[in-house]
Amino acid sequence: MNFNLKYQGPMDPYSPEWQLEAARIGPSTNPKADQLKEFNLDANWGAPYVEIGFLGTRELETFPKPAMDELRRLSKLTGVKPSVHGPLEDPAGIDKQGTQNEYIRKGVVNSFAHTVDVAFKTGGEKTPVVLHASNALPGKIYTKNNTE
Repeated sequence: MNFNLKYQGPMDPYSPEWQLEAARIGPSTNPKADQLKEFNLDANWGAPYVEIGFLGTRELETFPKPAMDELRRLSKLTGVKPSVHGPLEDPAGIDKQGTQNEYIRKGVVNSFAHTVDVAFKTGGEKTPVVLHASNALPGKIYTKNNTE
């Protein structure tokens, strides 16, 4: 790989192998509901793309393998292409208090790897996966009278 070229990322029009068109973003399933039922409902409405959402590790870990297989069959039957939204966790292992914990980081990395595995099992190769780069880092809070 040549690092002297311009930056190539998912929003760069010069990198078609990583590009995701805006039209490829579809409705998201309810992470707290039955993912298979939600996917089927969106497919019945005619959505060409549906995002399977897992906002927490618990939802991701309790997603059964038969449901993954059924989602894959349903997407082939209907032509609806799935994408997967991973858990909202900080990959650096930063907890809610703002401290870094290596044990938490390793757990998040495993959770993200499982998310990619679920994406492959439900949609096959090149299934888009959404993972957030940061979730626990505190930022500045701006108010009307705050000048910080």
